[in-house]
Amino acid sequence: EAMLEILSGEVDPVRMAVMLIALRMKRETDEENLGLLLAIQEKTGQHALEVDNVMLLSDPFNGFSRHCPIAAFLPAVMAACGLPTLSQGVYQMAPKFGVTHAQVLEAAGVNIQLTVAEAAEQLNTTDIGWAYLDQAITTPSLFALQDLRRLMIKRPSLATLEKLVMPVKAKKTHLQIGFVHKAYPPVLAYLAKQSGFDSALIVRGLEGGIVPTLRETSDNFLLIDGALKPCSLDPQAFGVDQQTRGVMPDLDQLTAAESAQRGVDLLNRIEASSLPPAVKLFREIDAATLLREEAVAIGLYLNEAVSNACKYAFPNDRSGTIAVFFHVRDGGWRFTIEDDGVGDAAISHPGGGLGSQLLTAFAAQASATHHGGPVLNGYRSEMRKVLETEVA
Repeated sequence: EAMLEILSGEVDPVRMAVMLIALRMKRETDEENLGLLLAIQEKTGQHALEVDNVMLLSDPFNGFSRHCPIAAFLPAVMAACGLPTLSQGVYQMAPKFGVTHAQVLEAAGVNIQLTVAEAAEQLNTTDIGWAYLDQAITTPSLFALQDLRRLMIKRPSLATLEKLVMPVKAKKTHLQIGFVHKAYPPVLAYLAKQSGFDSALIVRGLEGGIVPTLRETSDNFLLIDGALKPCSLDPQAFGVDQQTRGVMPDLDQLTAAESAQRGVDLLNRIEASSLPPAVKLFREIDAATLLREEAVAIGLYLNEAVSNACKYAFPNDRSGTIAVFFHVRDGGWRFTIEDDGVGDAAISHPGGGLGSQLLTAFAAQASATHHGGPVLNGYRSEMRKVLETEVA
């Protein structure tokens, strides 16, 4: 009730500040945090999406001062992988006034003034699948407290709660959110569950963001099936060998323009190196909950199998299709990459070259088996995991 009154704009600013500072000084209880969040959500409203799943990415609204916020481009990458993704924030926020998603996306030429309905349309559109929403549009009554928050200097609980607001909702809605202090994961997990998220990846990220350190193993948490579980991430397991904790700016001072240019350059390199011009990609993916080791292994397997198909299956600018299937059955799954290229002629090492050895190793990492060979109209690589009781 108190937060709804604050958001109504009818409360004296001194009284607002006293309440928010007092809560922060005594440390908010879970119930108090939830009450504040539910009031903000009530003022925000919620747009129902047509998609089965959506991911909400929540980097700090007050931005970054030391590391390029490359996560501003993550929604586009996630959407290309088949998961509609929304990021939200503000253009600038006290007390840090760092580089934000909005500033980076604006520098990259992206419209950062979408309405909720426009963002929902992009999320529902397969060929787009991502969007950015600004708090000034989704929750103007909360955005109106910016001057008060600047004068308060100390970050109130609103800095955490605004990252959990859900302006859109799919059949299943997932959250990726960052933290710095070790006491926060249980708090974030409680709020995510109570506010309706189906799962959450809670990352001990750079400057409190969603990107973990790229230099060493990070201690993160996964909220799934209502339970909070440790989820350590080792960059080297993903092929990342980095000497700095994050993406550092080339200039003395971090800017949105440099972050935008780096992100656009990276996306262009990914697109240019992914598939030959005359080759199309088809995918058919079942929804599934996987162990972390399985998910990592599947990503590595996919990268190797598709790279092999691009290298060998379509010589001389031959056109064709690479199809990716992930099907779940009886507790197990089957992951298939199949092309309609030259088939037998693409096999340079009949006994199995380095690529085949890598695919076998990645399958073993997921406690699965690898099968590869020519088929009637091309070549197929397949990783299978079945229950011990299942007859293959």
